[in-house]
Amino acid sequence: MSRYGTMVACGLICGFAWCTPRVVDAGTRYSIDWAAVRASPPVNRNEAGDYACSVERKAPDATASRLLGIAECAYPPTAVVAALAGTQGFEFGADTSGAFVWWERGKNERRIPYAATRAALEHYLKLTTKYRKRDYKEPGARIMYTSKLIYLASIDKEAEYELGDSTFTGVYVASVHLMWTYDDGTFQPTVTARRTTVLSPKGEILAVDGDGRAIEDVSISANQSIGGEKQLLH
Repeated sequence: MSRYGTMVACGLICGFAWCTPRVVDAGTRYSIDWAAVRASPPVNRNEAGDYACSVERKAPDATASRLLGIAECAYPPTAVVAALAGTQGFEFGADTSGAFVWWERGKNERRIPYAATRAALEHYLKLTTKYRKRDYKEPGARIMYTSKLIYLASIDKEAEYELGDSTFTGVYVASVHLMWTYDDGTFQPTVTARRTTVLSPKGEILAVDGDGRAIEDVSISANQSIGGEKQLLH
C-alpha cells in the first residue's frame, strides 16, 4: 500500500509528514557492505536542470574517508525492516533477496528509505539517469516532469560526543542527509532522511541514530496537462 492510499485526502489538501520510531542501536545489528566500502566512493556533483542532482561528501583525511564509507554502507537487518513493512501493510517490493535493504516500503521512485545509505543514493541516481534519457520502457513506468536528488555526507573526529543517554570519547561521527523529490504530473512527493553514525577509529559502529525516521510530504503537481506529458516523450 502506498502513501497515496488512506492519507491521500489530507495529503492533497495540506501535505503530510510520516515518521516512524527513532532507532539508536548497537553496531552488532548492522551489516556492512564491504565491497561497496572498498569501491570508489560516489563522485561529488552539482547538476541542475529538470532532473537535478547534488552529491557532496566531505572527509578531512584518508582514515575519515574510509570510516565515512563504512557509515554509508551499514545496513539494518532485512528481517526487521521487512517486518515493519508487513505489520503496517506497506508494499515492500520483491527485490530483497540477497540485497542490503535500506528501504521500508515502496518500489522505484516511490521507495521510502528506512536508512540514508550508499545504496539509497545509487537507487535514486539510477532513476535520475533514466529520466534524463526519457527511459520509460519498464512496464508501469510513469513519466516524470522533474526530479531532484540531494545527498550530503560528512565525518569529523570528536573528542567527546553525546547521543541519547550515551557519551562516546575519541570517536568519529558521520552524518548523512538525503532528499528525493519528483513530479509525475499528479503528485509531487518529497522524502527526506538522515543518519548519524558513531564509529571507533578502527571502524566499529558504536551507535546509529535517525534510521526509521524518514519524512514524506506530498503536494499536488502543477503539471497535469496531457499535452505536457506527450511533449516529454519526445
